Order: sequence, then structure tokens, then C-alpha cells
Amino acid sequence: MNIYSINKNQQNNYIFTINVRDIINKDNFNKDGLKNNIFSLILDELKNEINFIKDKINENKKNYLTKESITALKVLEKSIDYFQSFIIPFSISSFFLSLPIAVAIGYAFLIFKFANNNFNILNKIISKISEKLQLNKINNILNKIGNLISYIPLYPTIKASINAKNQIIKTLDKLPLKTINKASIIEINNEINDKYDALGVTFNKITYVPIYLHSNPHPYTLEYVLTHELGHTNDFFNNIPLNYKSSILGLVPKFPFGFNKFVSDYAATKAAEDFAESFAYYYLNPNELKQTAPIKYYIIHFYNKTNFLEKIFDNKYIREIIKKISLLIPEPIRIILNILSFKSTTSSMKENISKLVKSNNENDFKSYINAKLNLLTTLLLINKSIYSIYTIPLKYGINKLVEKKIINENFANKLVNLVLSYTIGPLGTTIAYFLNSKNNKKEIALTGIANIIIFNLLKFLFPYLIPILIPLEKLSTFASLELVNKLNKK
Repeated sequence: MNIYSINKNQQNNYIFTINVRDIINKDNFNKDGLKNNIFSLILDELKNEINFIKDKINENKKNYLTKESITALKVLEKSIDYFQSFIIPFSISSFFLSLPIAVAIGYAFLIFKFANNNFNILNKIISKISEKLQLNKINNILNKIGNLISYIPLYPTIKASINAKNQIIKTLDKLPLKTINKASIIEINNEINDKYDALGVTFNKITYVPIYLHSNPHPYTLEYVLTHELGHTNDFFNNIPLNYKSSILGLVPKFPFGFNKFVSDYAATKAAEDFAESFAYYYLNPNELKQTAPIKYYIIHFYNKTNFLEKIFDNKYIREIIKKISLLIPEPIRIILNILSFKSTTSSMKENISKLVKSNNENDFKSYINAKLNLLTTLLLINKSIYSIYTIPLKYGINKLVEKKIINENFANKLVNLVLSYTIGPLGTTIAYFLNSKNNKKEIALTGIANIIIFNLLKFLFPYLIPILIPLEKLSTFASLELVNKLNKK
């Protein structure tokens, strides 16, 4: 006797129907224990059906993410949460107070965040205060402002005498907009020579990046020192394609910066200075860089040449409007805008990581793809890439193609993976595929590493082919890892 019927509705949900007549029929009904009889029948039937139900659900469910990927994403989400709680108060206070005090304030907020997350009573108090002060509404408004600012490639705010300011603007005007929008502030400060024994200093304060210059940088020109320092700002932010990145916070050298031939003695001191010197030579003395270190020349050339999409922002009229607006922004406002931009992008990343995991668990393909594309946008915004604005039509286009059944879900997922792969580079792609592989992690790791080694060897042997080899390396890494997954399924 079956007391259940199992059917699937149009939304692919299972419907369970209990047949009450079978439960209380003559054979099952007795005056001593109707209640016990009903429950025993239900429990017996559940034991028989539960495995069948689980198998059917798992059979129809598409898990886009492995347990390792989900764990990594959750750790990243939590890390962003705690990192925000430290870095934002630290950044604000470091502008007004000394560094040790700013660090102490950052740690105080970090401890408070930890307590808020782990103690229910404090959490309830904070929730009540937030509700009374309407902090959530204020937070949403600030995030919208930060998000808007993130999409606009601004000129740095300049603090200098009229003559020095004109020299700085003249230098900035010669460079592509995408190479100067990483710096937040450029200030003439003659104390840096005594304090840091330098003619120019760039600080990566995470939320904003100030550049300090000496007014008379003898034996160099102001143009040279500024271009060198702008090289540091590009080094800080262009960390998605890892073989372009010369340093992560000045610690980790990457190919080819930090070894091989150097354009100056100062370039030989460390990887970060090698990149900044090569960057300055690329714009001010390109032939010498090309002859001395062709690998470095062609890598900088590939990542700094402006394509059609970037030239829209470099249009004379658009750029002039951006410049005039940027130069009107005072230093404190610029720092606040940068902090809001950082807060907005990191909050967006945290939110979309959560959506990615949730959509995977709920088998919601559209939300899954949108979360992935939103993560792509966030990665580009964090790196102050002009490309970020073009992800909006990309997301719309992919969703429309799936809705109209021009492409299927599997193809759409691969298309999004390709775009993400091209953005995060070969090493990032290898790590992502490694985490998301179920039983072929060794093959994934070996394939990805082999691909990186082969292409870097080719770059070393044929530097003039670097503009072709870099995109080929990214595409090859993606294609080879997809092939490994496909062969493993067979």
C-alpha cells in the first residue's frame, strides 16, 4: 500500500500527496490506536521513499560549485567583512592623525566587528541603534555614491604652486587616462627628501594612493619623477594579470620585473622600482627601454596601449570635462570619495560572493551567472579599470541570449568563465579551476602550471611576440583546463 504519490509540477518541484483514505480504511483503523497507526504508516513510508526522493533531487540539481570552492568563497566573504572593518576607519583617521593612532583605531573597529558578529546581545543592541538612526538607508546612499565614483576615471587632486601644478597637469595630459586615474593626490612636499631620502614617494593606503614630489628633483625632471611614481600606482592596481604585477605591496617579484637587464642602477634595487623605472622609460625614453629590456618594454606596451573602448574616455572633449571636474575636488573630499568607492566595491564583492553560493545551492542559473558577472565588474572596479563600465552591456547581452534560447545555460556559463579567466589571468584561472574540480585536481594543476611555464619561456625567447603571447596564454590556459574537465567527465 502506498500512502504517498510523488509528482513533479511545472516549476520542477516535487509534490507529495498523502492518501488519507488508505490510512483510515477498515484494515488500518482500530479503536486502540488511530494516532499510533497513522504515524507508524507515515514513518514506514518515509523510510522507503526518502532515498528515492534524495536521488531524484540530486539527479536534477546542477552543482556549479564544489565544496572546496564554496568554502574558499565563504572564507573570502568573511575576510572582506573583517578587512573593511579595519581599513575604512584606519584610512579616515590616518588623514587627520598619526599612523600609530590610526592603526589603533582600525584595530578597535576590527575587535568591535568581531564582538558584534559573535555576541548576540551586542548584535541586537547594534541592530536597534541602526534601526533608530536609519543607518541602513544612509549606508545604501553612500554605497550608491561610491559605486558611481568607481566608474569615473578621475584626474588626481593636485596640491602645488601654480607653476608646479601646470607642470604636473602637462605631464598627466601626455599619458593615457587609464594610467593616471590610480593616483588620488599629487602633492609637492619638500620634506620627503629629508624624511625618506627620495625625490618622490608613493603610498599605497589601499583606499587611496597619494604621491609626494620634491619641487626640485635634481638631477631629474619633475616630469620624470612623476611618471616614475605613476608607475608605482599602476603597479599597485594592475594586479589581476599576475605576470604584469611586479609586486604585491612591494614584496613579491613577478616575471620579468626584478631580474634580467635593467634600464638604470635604481631599477636593479628591487622589483617595484624596476617596474616604475621601466614605466617611466616606456613613456619618456621608449627606444632605450626597448633595446635594454625588450621583454619589459613589450609587456608594458601590451597593458598600457589604449584600445578603441579606452579611447572613448581619452577623447579630447570628454577628457577635458573629467579633468576640470577632478581638479575642483579638494583633498579631503577626494579621500572621502575614494574611501566610499572602496567601500562600495568591496561590499559589492562580498554581496555577490554570497549570491554566488546561494544561487548554486538553489540551482538558480540566472542569479548564478549575474553574480559571476557582477564579481567581474567588482574586480575591474577595484583595479580602477576603465573596462568596468562595459560589463553592464555584457551582462544584459548574455541574459538576453539565454532568455531567447540562442545559447544554452552550459554555453553561457563557459562564456562567463572565459571572460573571468581573461581578467584574472592564467594563475588565477588555474587556482579557480583547481578549487572547482571534483576528482582531477592533479591534472588541472599540472596543466595550468605547464601552460604558464611554456608561455613565459616563449616570452623570454621571443619578446617581440609578447603582445600576441599574453592573450594567447590566457586563452590557452582556459581552453586547456576546460579540455581536461571534459576528458575527465568521459
